Amino acid sequence: MLKEKGPEAFFEFSGHDSGIEIKSPFQWPYNRGLSFSCWLRVENFPENGMMGLFSFSTEDGRGCSAMLSKSALVYESINKKHQCVLLQLKLPPKEWKFLSVTHTIGRAFSGGSQLRCYVDGELVSCEKCRYAKVNEVMTRCTIGTELMPLGDEPNSIGFERTFAFTGQMGPVYVFSDALSSEQIKGIYNLGPSYMYSFHGDDSLYRGILDARDGISSKIIFGLNAQASDSKTLFSVSSALDSADKSTVEATIIGGTKLCSRRLPQDIIYCVGGVSVFFPLFTQFCDAVTNGGQYCDTSVINDKLAAEVIELVASVLDGNVSNQQQMYLLSGLSILGFLLQAAPPQLLNMKTLPAVKYMFDVLRNCGMSKVLLKDAISRVYLNPEIWVYSNYEVQRDLYILLIQYFETDGRFLPLLCGLPRIIDIVRQYYWEKIDSKCVIGSKLLHPITKQVIGERPKIEEIRKLRLLLLSLAEMSIKLKISPADIGALISFVERSQDIACIEDILNMILRALSHDSLLSSFLEHVNVLGGCCIFLNLLKREFEPIRLLGLQLLGKLLVGIPSEKKGAILFTLPTGKYRKEMTSAPQLFFHVISERLLRFPPSDNSSATFFDVLLGRTSPKQVLQEHSQSDPSKDTNSNASSLDHFFLPRILVCIFKYMQSCQDSSARTRILTKLLGLLCSNPTNIEALMEHGWNSWLETSTDLDVIKEYKPAPKAELDNVEINELILVRKLYSLVLSYYLSSVKGGWHQLEDTVHFFLLKFDQGQLSSSYLLRDILDDIVGSLLQTSSEENIFLSQPGCDNVLHLLKLIQELLVNQIGIKLLFPSPSTTDESSSDDKWKEDIKLTVNEILDAETNGQCRRFPWSSCQFAAGDEVSDDWWSFFDKVWSIICNLNGKGPSKLIPKSPQNVVAPSLGQRARGLVESLNVPGAEMAAVVVSSGIAKMNIFADRATILRGEIFPRIFFHLVILYLCKAGLENASKCVLQFMSLLPLLIADDDQSKNKLHFLIWSLLVVRSQYGQLDDGARFHVLSHLILETIIYGKAMLVTNILGRDDSIEVNSNKEAGFILSFIQKDRVLATAAYEVKHMHAVQADRLRNLQKLNSKLNERFTKETQLVQIVDDQIHLSISSALSSDDSRKAAFQLAFDEDQQIVADKWIHIFRALIDERGPWSANPFPNDALTHWKLDKTEDKWRRRFKLKRNYMFDERLCQPSSSRNEITEPFFDQPSFSTKVPEKMKRFLLKGVRGITDDSGYGLFEDTNDTSESSHSPSENQNQNNAADSSDHRTTVQNKKDTSSANGDSDYTKVLCSVHCVLVTPKRKLAGQLNITRTVLHFSFDFLVEGTGGSSVFSKFKDKKDSDRKNELGCAERLYGCRDSLIRINGGLMQNQSNKIKHHRRWNIAKIKGVHWIRYLLQYTAMEIFFDDSNAPIFLNFSSQKDVKRAGSLLVSLRNDALFPKGSIKDKNSVISFVDRRVALEIAENAKERWKRREISNFEYLMILNTLAGRSYNDLTQYPIFPWVLADYASENLDFNKSSTFRDLSKPVGALDEKRFKDFEDRYLNFCDPDIPSFYYGSHYSSMGIVLHYLLRLEPFTTLHRSLQGGKFDHADRLFQSIDSAYRNSLSNSRW
Repeated sequence: MLKEKGPEAFFEFSGHDSGIEIKSPFQWPYNRGLSFSCWLRVENFPENGMMGLFSFSTEDGRGCSAMLSKSALVYESINKKHQCVLLQLKLPPKEWKFLSVTHTIGRAFSGGSQLRCYVDGELVSCEKCRYAKVNEVMTRCTIGTELMPLGDEPNSIGFERTFAFTGQMGPVYVFSDALSSEQIKGIYNLGPSYMYSFHGDDSLYRGILDARDGISSKIIFGLNAQASDSKTLFSVSSALDSADKSTVEATIIGGTKLCSRRLPQDIIYCVGGVSVFFPLFTQFCDAVTNGGQYCDTSVINDKLAAEVIELVASVLDGNVSNQQQMYLLSGLSILGFLLQAAPPQLLNMKTLPAVKYMFDVLRNCGMSKVLLKDAISRVYLNPEIWVYSNYEVQRDLYILLIQYFETDGRFLPLLCGLPRIIDIVRQYYWEKIDSKCVIGSKLLHPITKQVIGERPKIEEIRKLRLLLLSLAEMSIKLKISPADIGALISFVERSQDIACIEDILNMILRALSHDSLLSSFLEHVNVLGGCCIFLNLLKREFEPIRLLGLQLLGKLLVGIPSEKKGAILFTLPTGKYRKEMTSAPQLFFHVISERLLRFPPSDNSSATFFDVLLGRTSPKQVLQEHSQSDPSKDTNSNASSLDHFFLPRILVCIFKYMQSCQDSSARTRILTKLLGLLCSNPTNIEALMEHGWNSWLETSTDLDVIKEYKPAPKAELDNVEINELILVRKLYSLVLSYYLSSVKGGWHQLEDTVHFFLLKFDQGQLSSSYLLRDILDDIVGSLLQTSSEENIFLSQPGCDNVLHLLKLIQELLVNQIGIKLLFPSPSTTDESSSDDKWKEDIKLTVNEILDAETNGQCRRFPWSSCQFAAGDEVSDDWWSFFDKVWSIICNLNGKGPSKLIPKSPQNVVAPSLGQRARGLVESLNVPGAEMAAVVVSSGIAKMNIFADRATILRGEIFPRIFFHLVILYLCKAGLENASKCVLQFMSLLPLLIADDDQSKNKLHFLIWSLLVVRSQYGQLDDGARFHVLSHLILETIIYGKAMLVTNILGRDDSIEVNSNKEAGFILSFIQKDRVLATAAYEVKHMHAVQADRLRNLQKLNSKLNERFTKETQLVQIVDDQIHLSISSALSSDDSRKAAFQLAFDEDQQIVADKWIHIFRALIDERGPWSANPFPNDALTHWKLDKTEDKWRRRFKLKRNYMFDERLCQPSSSRNEITEPFFDQPSFSTKVPEKMKRFLLKGVRGITDDSGYGLFEDTNDTSESSHSPSENQNQNNAADSSDHRTTVQNKKDTSSANGDSDYTKVLCSVHCVLVTPKRKLAGQLNITRTVLHFSFDFLVEGTGGSSVFSKFKDKKDSDRKNELGCAERLYGCRDSLIRINGGLMQNQSNKIKHHRRWNIAKIKGVHWIRYLLQYTAMEIFFDDSNAPIFLNFSSQKDVKRAGSLLVSLRNDALFPKGSIKDKNSVISFVDRRVALEIAENAKERWKRREISNFEYLMILNTLAGRSYNDLTQYPIFPWVLADYASENLDFNKSSTFRDLSKPVGALDEKRFKDFEDRYLNFCDPDIPSFYYGSHYSSMGIVLHYLLRLEPFTTLHRSLQGGKFDHADRLFQSIDSAYRNSLSNSRW
């Protein structure tokens, strides 16, 4: 049992007449519940029996009891009603367990009273059980005695009999409340040896040890084996502390023993705690000799690290005292510091189990919150320790951390934040060295310079890097900050390690797949300047990095769909372009394209574009799902999100990519994918039109297949180039036909597209005369195909959009055809009739109008190339196009292909104009009241503006396009097509006839035009065309006879009827004026349309030019803004790195100082590792301590560990030594034999006697190899300040996570820290709580104003190095020396780089002189800290820093609203305040309130004299004149010197010499003087203090490394005084 964990003091129950009887009655907890807890160890369970655990009852037997069996806990609640409950419980025999039983009071609606059983803080069983509410006191209470169930015999519940408890029981507590599971867990974490009353305010156990809110006040009694007197036990209950202990007692029954033991952990704590084993870590270097080769005892040596680590973990396991000591001493920080010097060979797979064991111990201990955090940051996630160890070791270590953080992520953002992981990756797990701050691939022995460690292979390094990045990914998923974004930007901007960048970007993309993280990530990105900070990734030469950068931008730009929250593209400027930058999305994607297209296009780029477009879903997957979708599915159902364009703006980049791509097959693949995606989801078409249509227009018109467009026959469509052309045309057709058929106002997009093409025709960039026709042909064909499935021509918005399409076709393609065909020049007619003169007059009139409209100038319109000449033959492509147009016209009027055969006129029933108006009004969403006013049964009345415009458009388009198409077909088409056209025209003719004056004119002009066409083309086809035309003319006259003129008297008399009576008959129905008016109107309309379209083209051209100019300007602004944002992010990360480096260096210094002091205490003559146990005759050296009392007296001496032995050597031998000699410690000679055995076996095997011989033999061998001189241990560590000062001034590690107001630097200024030994130049940072000085360089000489110019030179030289890499972030392996097992700081680095003082400890700030300039201040602290002397570059700096320090100190001690006595408030002591203080001190001295010494020290301090500056050391006057007498007679005047004269005038002869010098001295530059030197200088000060270190060393330095001549050294006060009177060398 001695090896087992358990209480230090416990009760031993024999099972025969044993147990504890409570003598003092106590009140039963009537209304709060009951809890019982104890540590117990069951020796053996009885077969088919139970053991009594506890029983609390009144005199009449009411209360409760509990018994233990092998498989259950039997609990009885005894009141008016009796209840027995069995709780499932299996306690292993001969093992210490923590058992708790709680009984709550509950109501029926809340589940009733609950009985719960806990083992080791975890709930194991729970049952309902009635609570015994008893008002009487408990008088019959026992623990561990034999109990008998009251209600039933034992065998009735499955047991034969009951017994007393057999085993051991630790501290027992009974509480007057049902404790919570958290409180029970807290008691368990306190450990088995805790036996107190739960008092205290330790934050580690808050809620457990809190007397007010914790469980201390709930204790009924607490018993343990130590609180006893013979057989009497006393309770530790805090509620009874004030009572007489004799009234609160219990007694043990005869078979019970009180036992106490001391575990090895407790023994170790008594002799110094866990820190005793720290020197064992310095033994690791003995395991590797001869440059890394194992010695003969490798079996032992390669287990050495594992044994030591396991030993430390064993001491911590279950021992709260050692855990607290580990925390207070920063033991884990020291442990990590020492392991950094361990050879990599010892950090092997045998060490890994020990490391995991320590991790489990720290994870499960009561102080895991603080200890585990230190362990992870200092040991487990310290790559300086592990980077040269085996890959398997590092892998398992990082997997251990990942598994831990998956279950407990409390410390994850703090310890594994993205900035730290990136720094670790950059410094330790690189694949390409791209800075000076990384570790090397090999580790060299510091002495032999042979390789003792190597990094793993590149493949293994990458695997380790991925594990580390997994930690970073887990961290940013929990919490992300601007520092994370800044570190990411800094790394990807500066690093040239492509593999690392790729892995980090992949990790970021994985993490951003979570929407919650994407939202917070975007917020911080926006703070740093927007998404533009990642644009430089697209300029990387390595393609995978560019593509990952594009994917990252895509993730960010998708953003959050809300309008108020989303991705910011640029930080908006404040100048005149701010408004333009607000519409920057297209410009942003233009910048993306510009960066990406600097490199040759590739298939990977294309695939990545589509990944971004679809949210990282491949187009192949989208198209596959679309092809597999159910065709019977409702077309109105929502499209799959898989088909949706997540980032449609990226289409701009895709089109730019197409424009730069020279591979036709690649362009074809892109178009194929894009068309498939557009077909799969109509919303994609709208997204394309909104975000990428302009870019598509520019791209498509720049393609060779469009610029060199040639219409090809159907047989040639299999050509690759033609296939690309077909895809381009199909995309136009798909998008524009969708807008025409489904989008209200979709004709605007068609109009804009046509204008863009016309502008390109006009500028000569497009030369084809058929491109626009073929695009319109494709659109018309697509509309007809869509109409075959869904009638889009008779519903909105398709009807109105198609009307505009017909208007566009009519104006661009067929508008001038009718004029050209009707009025050819010269006339080609063969018909001769008497009405030729009349027709010629009309032709002349039309030509005059044409000439007048064009002003005699022939204007070539951009769309004229799309038409054909009057004399040309019309190709099949044109007829196919015109046939489709006819089909649309028929469908718009309800005359589909099945209704082309005309019926008799009386049977033709067309929809009335009122019906068409009603449909139009409904499509325009006109309110019901307006529609009622618009639509009437007989037609239209008071039409509103919307219906009027649409109706007018319909009335204008149909007649005009009918007219032109009919003329075209009758003139140019074959007879069959002409006949079909006539039939279609005749079927639609009733729809065109209206009873208004303009319609009458058009009817007259139509009949006249048909006559002209018949006269010109009637003889074709052997006269058959004449009959077709005649039939059409007669049908037209019949339909419009009511509007024709039949009065032949109204005709011109000069016109005679031709012999052809039919022509004359037809002419009799028309009027010349109406024909002329209509011809003039049509010609003017044609020119008006052309002029309007030309104006639109000019506006478009101006708009494009303006946009190009503005974009050119904005691109430069964007580039500047990107550079500014990235520079700001880099600067922020540089500040983070600098702050981290500063904190890390300071922390390393603190840890090193702590280790030095611990080591000194351990090897001290009274320490456990002492080589010279006390008493001994070893010589101890001392030096003056800087600590002062309130009157600035320095009474203390302290050990001088850096004493130079050369001071005790003769001059000749000193001259032979050129280098300082430092003995190094050899710990192997100091390890006691029992300690070695303890090391080998560990705590858990301390009682085992086997296995000692091998270690002893090994140690004997090692001992013989060391010389006796190595036993010198006084000089084994670098100099440092007093340990108490170090502890008080140490950096508060928790402040980094606290209020940022306390860590914010309020003032930062360059200064020089002046000390008697040296002058240190550095940076002074002032926060609200501390004053921090960081060392930069050592000052040579006096350290005057010239020093501050070196700061700028040093800063400029640092800029030449790569930013962020001036120093190593995590390494201190190079600053450590491992010699003979000893660990020391490098002698070249013995100056403290960081010093910190608490502002609240300041008691005075004085503005003083340095080198005769008022640029310095001295800061005085309380008794524990020595004053510091700081020199600044100017009086402004010193005054600003001093005033701030005084203000912060007063605010810290006397905050606003404080009622403290403010007598301790201080002021900044400048010259004015110093005079006031001096005057006050003089008055006090006069009143004898202060002594002479105190008054003189005040004057010295106010005068700026300081112990830190030997040039102005404190001075005292010579008061006495008699230093030779043994007794002084103060009544004699000769005892005192004459204070009315200076010392130089006390001797008359000497003063005469001084006066002669003054009178006779003549020099043009130097004025006359009495004394050639000051009475107090550095030489004089060191002369008097020669025999006290550190002034002895300073004296030698002043004298060139040697002492001055013996006769000039200080001998006595008497001789010194006499020399001051007689020596005239001054």
